[in-house]
Amino acid sequence: MPRPASRPVRAATALLAATVLGASLAACGGRAEEPATGTEDPTTPAASAGTTAEPGEAATSDEPSEPAEPEGTVIEVVVEDGRATPLGERVPVEVGEPITFRIRSDATDELHVHTSPEDTYFDFGPGRSTFDLVVERPGVVEVELHELGTVLVQLEAR
Repeated sequence: MPRPASRPVRAATALLAATVLGASLAACGGRAEEPATGTEDPTTPAASAGTTAEPGEAATSDEPSEPAEPEGTVIEVVVEDGRATPLGERVPVEVGEPITFRIRSDATDELHVHTSPEDTYFDFGPGRSTFDLVVERPGVVEVELHELGTVLVQLEAR
């Protein structure tokens, strides 16, 4: 019969487990003050990673599932051979509703959103990227690409 672990060994084991759990949880979180998020993955279609589990529960699935369609407005952006689409279109959006930019690009650039009180920036590289944004005030918000120097869209927030 194995001898029970001594009190210092049990305490060290518990401390190690708590440290590993804390580091894992910290690695999954983002900074709360950032209103927008982005993901890049050059090998798979752009989609925000997520689960359908309730908080505190693990999500499991035996079958592969289709990525959930984001709520709100989705804007498909293509940057290819030094050109971008859409180009200068006005897009109606609702204040407080999510806006998702799905980008397929063959180059590195920066998406610049002229939001108030502070502008928002998203860097992306070749491949597929997804960025989420919420406009908090009514008005027209320009979204441009810095490297190409073009206005992609004008978000007309109401």
